[in-house]
Amino acid sequence: LQARGNIKISGSQLPYEISGNVDIAQGLYAQSFSKKSNGGAKSRFAPDAVEGQKSNQIFSLNIDANAPNGFWVRNDVMESEFKGKVRLLGPPDDLKMLGEANLIQGKVLFKDRPFVLESVKVEFDSPTVFDPKFNASAVSDQGQYKVRVVAFGRGSKWKAEFSSTPYLPEQEIFSLLTSGTTSQDTLRIRNRDRTYVNQGEAASLILHSLQFGQDVQKKTGFQFDVQEALDAQVGMSVFRPQTANENPVAPKVVLKRKLGRNLGLSVGSTVGVGAQNQREVSADYTLSPVFTVRGIWSSFEDFNTRDARTSFGLDLKFNRKFK
Repeated sequence: LQARGNIKISGSQLPYEISGNVDIAQGLYAQSFSKKSNGGAKSRFAPDAVEGQKSNQIFSLNIDANAPNGFWVRNDVMESEFKGKVRLLGPPDDLKMLGEANLIQGKVLFKDRPFVLESVKVEFDSPTVFDPKFNASAVSDQGQYKVRVVAFGRGSKWKAEFSSTPYLPEQEIFSLLTSGTTSQDTLRIRNRDRTYVNQGEAASLILHSLQFGQDVQKKTGFQFDVQEALDAQVGMSVFRPQTANENPVAPKVVLKRKLGRNLGLSVGSTVGVGAQNQREVSADYTLSPVFTVRGIWSSFEDFNTRDARTSFGLDLKFNRKFK
């Protein structure tokens, strides 16, 4: 933590009060969210004897802290930068807060899949219980689908809503996030193609465990991922069975990068296994918090027949949240 400001200690008996104003130039919170705090509601309902022990703390804080940027949260599920203003209250080992914090940039992992955070607002509204209100939204590209999650509530009780473009029922979105495929995609994959999918999933897990993607992003700005190449132009039909060479799959390497504040670019290509070669380039341009334009260019080439198909698509997305 790097901070500067004016601090004073006052009082004639324990606990002495530390008060003042500080500006945080740079800060880091690295504790895992899975670790339980000793404070919060537990101290609120503690027996009188325990409360009496806590009153013997040497210091109690009453500090206004301003972090205009540069306060990072880095742990096993999040890597994000925040800004905000809060008042720190109470003993150092059981701090409470009043104020709010807002996202600058960042990402979060959901079932080991990275989501880019679009917005996060956290409100600390209780001086006695650490149970902040929050509202957050994040997006993730999962193959041909763009999945969005909106979460809101309090730390002790919250709710998450999922949506996708193109549209998928929520149950299909869960299947996509957990296994990488929807139920329709699973029907399209033959047994021999499942080997290629498993290869891609294994490679993705290995890269994630080695933090390869995080290292690449820190050094180059590119986000690295392994996904599944599946030809979305090939449809299912109840009137005919699929042929032996129809719609095979293979692992696909994807590189993503933000170009400025509103433009994101993604480039993907298969890694040389399977019966088809896929190349895909997509760009998302944010016109406003409500409207986004997405352009996609993709090409499929069959190694056996040398048949090639190229497509280009342009979508206008409308996103509006109703409370």
